[in-house]
Amino acid sequence: SSTLDLEQALRNMRQEYDQMARRNKDELQRYRHKFEENSVPLQRLKRETEAHRNAVTDLRLRDEMHKSHLQEKEREIGRIKDYNKSLEKKIEAQTAEFQTLLGVKAGLEQELSGYKSLLNQVEKKSRDYNTPCLTAGPPPPPP
Repeated sequence: SSTLDLEQALRNMRQEYDQMARRNKDELQRYRHKFEENSVPLQRLKRETEAHRNAVTDLRLRDEMHKSHLQEKEREIGRIKDYNKSLEKKIEAQTAEFQTLLGVKAGLEQELSGYKSLLNQVEKKSRDYNTPCLTAGPPPPPP
């Protein structure tokens, strides 16, 4: 009878072991299934995260390019402003020179007008006296 009890105990143990093995196997299948279910969104999230990282990297590169382009444009604007200032100075100098020349021209025109007037007076006196006008040199400048 002890042999039968041992055999029965072994069978009971085997049944319990088989039940535990089935439960463990079923539980493992459930965990695998849950892992696979969670793995798909996780893979999707990993891909999205990588895509966002790439987008951020691309935006940073673009930002650096825009900053570089902006700095070049600012340097170009500075050069143009410097050139404009030099042109303004040249224009101011030429304007001052032009004003000086206009003053000289006005003086010369006034002097020429005086000589013409003097010449007209001499010609008129010459006609009035009906004598030729002899001059010893150029007429004196007007007072």
